Amino acid sequence: MSKGKRLAAIMFTDIVGYTALMGSDEDRAFKILHINRDIHLELIDRFAGKLIKEMGDGMLISFHLAADAVFCAIEIQKQARAKLDAKVRIGIHLGDITFENEDVFGDGVNLASRIQSIADPGGIYISDSIQKSIRSKSDIQTKLLGEFNLKNVDYPVRTYAVQGEDLPIPTNAKINKLKGKGLKERIFGSAISYTVFVLLLITGVWWGRSQFFGDQSKSNSLVVLPVDNYTGSDSLDYYMAGVHSSLINGIGKISSLRVPSKTTANAYKNAGKSMKEISSELNVNYIIEPSVSCFGDSICLQINLITIYPEEKQIWFGDYYVEKSQILNWYNKVAKDISEQINVILTPEEETLLAATRTVDPEAYDAFLKGQYYWEKLDQQSMQKALEYFQLAIDIDPEWADPYAGLANAWGLLGTFFGVLPKSVTLPKVYDYLGKALELDPNSAQAHYVNALNAVWTEFDWAKGEKEFLTSLKLNPNDALCRMYYAHLLMILKRSDEAAIQANLGLDLDPMKPLILGLYGVVMRNDGDHKSAIHYFEKALSIDPNFGFARGNLFSIQMDSAYTNRDYKKWIELWVEKVDGNWFDEARAAVLNAFNEKGHIAAIEEMLKMNEKYGNKGSRMINTLKAERYLMLNNVDKAVDCLEMDYEMRDMDITYVATNLRNYDQLKTHPRYIGLLKKMNLPLP
Repeated sequence: MSKGKRLAAIMFTDIVGYTALMGSDEDRAFKILHINRDIHLELIDRFAGKLIKEMGDGMLISFHLAADAVFCAIEIQKQARAKLDAKVRIGIHLGDITFENEDVFGDGVNLASRIQSIADPGGIYISDSIQKSIRSKSDIQTKLLGEFNLKNVDYPVRTYAVQGEDLPIPTNAKINKLKGKGLKERIFGSAISYTVFVLLLITGVWWGRSQFFGDQSKSNSLVVLPVDNYTGSDSLDYYMAGVHSSLINGIGKISSLRVPSKTTANAYKNAGKSMKEISSELNVNYIIEPSVSCFGDSICLQINLITIYPEEKQIWFGDYYVEKSQILNWYNKVAKDISEQINVILTPEEETLLAATRTVDPEAYDAFLKGQYYWEKLDQQSMQKALEYFQLAIDIDPEWADPYAGLANAWGLLGTFFGVLPKSVTLPKVYDYLGKALELDPNSAQAHYVNALNAVWTEFDWAKGEKEFLTSLKLNPNDALCRMYYAHLLMILKRSDEAAIQANLGLDLDPMKPLILGLYGVVMRNDGDHKSAIHYFEKALSIDPNFGFARGNLFSIQMDSAYTNRDYKKWIELWVEKVDGNWFDEARAAVLNAFNEKGHIAAIEEMLKMNEKYGNKGSRMINTLKAERYLMLNNVDKAVDCLEMDYEMRDMDITYVATNLRNYDQLKTHPRYIGLLKKMNLPLP
């Protein structure tokens, strides 16, 4: 993964009034979002830019050349006026930034963001550094607006508006309003006193920055360590785990911060590692140590904020005494407090999200945390207990959205992941609870995430799935699983470059969660990078040796490799090692006998015979695997029979039918296969 610092032109774009539109006309809002996205992607490619990330309705883009950034911005505005039923603001700045893990960080990013925030709707504002780079370009006209003090920027920024091409002309009233924000007009009466102040300020700021931030190669990121329990009670593990999750989710709403997920943070509990070791391994420049010191009707909570570079030191300590009914509001307050302490810019949407308040019944919250605690164990027995506690939370506080989202998630897992109940039983419950969660809280990132999973792997509704993933990520951009499953949707739709970006972001947020590693390995395998795929499957198994998803994929790659290289002996040995179930002994004997007497084709035929004989008993082949076996026999019609059967059954595996099959060339022109892709609205070969 790339990492480094260089000079680049950074462009921020944003749809004006998008949040309000989402509240009043969601369908129109998403239509605008997709058109805007299409405009951007085509033009970014044309002008040699690089899309770093999407932040809801905003985009962050880098360019090697300042002129390319400005020309791209002009064309974006031209096409937006023609195609988009909304206006776009654009801000551009040239400066040193840190590139890391398909993302960028640094003051250059913040400056571009702030310049965009003051731009006219439909306009393009640029910094002085961009102006100096393009001043020889006679076909770009600009107007000096003045020097403005922007939010969370230490010095006045000389700002220009790009002119011509039907771009808006800033009014004098707006310019005077922006100038009125400056320290010069509000504080200083003379140019001399102002100049002296600015010189002192710049000197102090640069000295302070070098002392405070030190190594700027680190990204703007932090890890929230597990909560220390100093209450003297050993029965509060579920509560401390819940506080830890909620703190991460609260701070994770801030899009300009990278916040590693809970599983990765938990790996450092009692690990005996120093702060510098944790910082280095997770590539974070801040560490939060939360603790609870008293627990009753109110809770005593402490937040210790530590920076590592150039030296390890505490830079802030928050001490809170919180009524249990106000705990949800406390998470938002901590997120805002942290953002202020480390000078992170909140978007208007983030400020709105973190300003939301809700009182919760303490007993309902306690039941909800117990439900979460059992849900995270991800076994069938614990999932049943999770259902009980989520329902108890609803009985106590029926107007709170989170337990409904928890129920929807748990019922969904029982019907799909565990398969202990038919979907005809679980799906109505999932829909009911999701609908209630979103009715009570349209800004529930978890509810939108579960809705996305259901849309993709149950309904096969790719557009709805993408819409829900993007909404969830706008509300919580640091959700690793949401990013990884969104990467899988993009992979299903053959948008492999975008899938890789989302997968890398997801991996960066939770590099120690076996499921994240396994899902990432699938993306690498789909890209043909089998070496990387094997590495991540093996890493997942090193953390959890019983993780069947990684083990199954690892065996599949090894068997594919052996078969492709015509090492049929190794291929059959791997099959013998993998196959299990009630019919194992008979199947192994029959397949091995066929292989030894007649070769690998006879062995494949025997595998299929044994599968048909035993049906659902023991470990039966899934239909997509049967399809691959039939393709090995050049029986394409039987292979498509299996795929069509999966489609009729709405099996999750069929969603990957356009990307995940080996021996794919045999299917490319088969009319029934093409028909299946069209029926599923999937990309054609």
